Amino acid sequence: GGFGNMQITFRSGKATIGGGFGGDETMECWTAGDKIILHKPGDAPNQDMPIDINNDGTLQTPLGEIKKKGN
Repeated sequence: GGFGNMQITFRSGKATIGGGFGGDETMECWTAGDKIILHKPGDAPNQDMPIDINNDGTLQTPLGEIKKKGN
């Protein structure tokens, strides 16, 4: 799902984004209400990327919806 083959892998407070426009990128992540916040270390907080958690468990990113693939 999402834009092209974009994938986000969440593990231990980190999110690795891959399959998009270049190599993998690791960001810090946490939840805030019905959102997941992605933060690139060294960037200003206004550069954070919020991702909505939909009622069905899918994630709504600025580039489109992402569905859970598996473990």
